[in-house]
Amino acid sequence: MQSMASADETPDVREDDAGEQVAYRRDQPVLLVADEGGTASLIEAVLVARGYRVTRVPTSEPDLFSYALGREAIVFVPASNLLSAQLGMDAGGDVVHDVLRAARAPGVGVVVAALPDAPSFDPIVDAIAREGKPYVIVRAPGLVEEVAETIRHAEQTLWLPRIGRVPVSRGHALAEALVAALETEEQGRIVRVRSESFDVAGLFAAASDAIGGHVRVRGVTPFVYRVVRPVARWLKRGEPAPLAFADQLLARQAPARASAAMAS
Repeated sequence: MQSMASADETPDVREDDAGEQVAYRRDQPVLLVADEGGTASLIEAVLVARGYRVTRVPTSEPDLFSYALGREAIVFVPASNLLSAQLGMDAGGDVVHDVLRAARAPGVGVVVAALPDAPSFDPIVDAIAREGKPYVIVRAPGLVEEVAETIRHAEQTLWLPRIGRVPVSRGHALAEALVAALETEEQGRIVRVRSESFDVAGLFAAASDAIGGHVRVRGVTPFVYRVVRPVARWLKRGEPAPLAFADQLLARQAPARASAAMAS
């Protein structure tokens, strides 16, 4: 299978912000199907920085086919927050079928999908593979930057438990994997983005570092967390978003611990 670029469209080689040499495309048209959010904005920014001409439309757009006309590739992100989608077992509904119909538009050479690395998204992988269109699927467990969004306006200090193991990837690594997928001739495959694993407190600390470290994260025992959790809710007169997200992470850890205990 051929990559997006023909022989006379060899990309420039330029240096990125870190001084690394990267391929730079010249005005290659790409349709980005992704809902508003930090993940989509990051992906779009990296594609534009590499020289792609990006048109972004939401997954709810009823006429994706018209937008796909004249585009060389479709980049599909079914969830605005990959980590929340993975935790919530939200598999993106029927959007993939609309994307695949749009991929039949003249000129579209490849479909690149960014999917959470969770079994609930496997049907989307199967649907893309069955379509017969050249594709690359990039899978990531969720992003540190997505956690950072929940604490951007949080209190200066968060008390969170040092428990569980939560795998996450970095947003730039996901975006770079998508760019590589647009350039590769090794289509029809699944690429997994490199991930790191944190306990809950460590994950929020890493997320704070990603936005400048203005939120201090104090690691506590699970018992202390259970004691102070209702106090935080009472003081805030509601549900603090960072703690609600931490509870969601902890809820997913409990079944995993129970399964491990039964297996031992």
